[in-house]
Amino acid sequence: RMKNKSFLFISVALFVLSLALPAFSSIAYGTASTKQHWQGGEVFIFGVFELVMGFFGLRAGMPLGEAIPLLTWFANPLLGLAWLGILAGSRTSTRVASTFAILFCALFLSAKSLPTGSESVHFIRTDIGYWVWFASILVAFAASFVIEQSSPKREPRPERERWNPY
Repeated sequence: RMKNKSFLFISVALFVLSLALPAFSSIAYGTASTKQHWQGGEVFIFGVFELVMGFFGLRAGMPLGEAIPLLTWFANPLLGLAWLGILAGSRTSTRVASTFAILFCALFLSAKSLPTGSESVHFIRTDIGYWVWFASILVAFAASFVIEQSSPKREPRPERERWNPY
């Protein structure tokens, strides 16, 4: 079980570190062009706020291309499920949750802009915080191959006597 806790600790530590690092750089085109660095913590809080306030702004008429970077945030709850799988010693749930977290996280790499209301923020590049976040998900995925399962030991069933009419 110590191996499970080691993977969990590393993954959580990387996630927390990613919140303090710049996740991506962007430039907003509108009335005035501005370059901005987005911290991982800002992006996380923005995602929570959008989830609570309106399912990431996925309103009628939003093109799928604009929704892709918003869907990336779903990697966070999936990572949380993977952590629970590590704690429970469940390889299957850890692997499934972390695999989907990887897929959602990777969606961000295909995004060109992020809808922010009246302006679009155009990405320039991903920064170290994004990659540290991705690494935290990859550590959870790696854990699914080596964690010690916590299944109770089953005693062999005693053989039942066969009915013998004689």
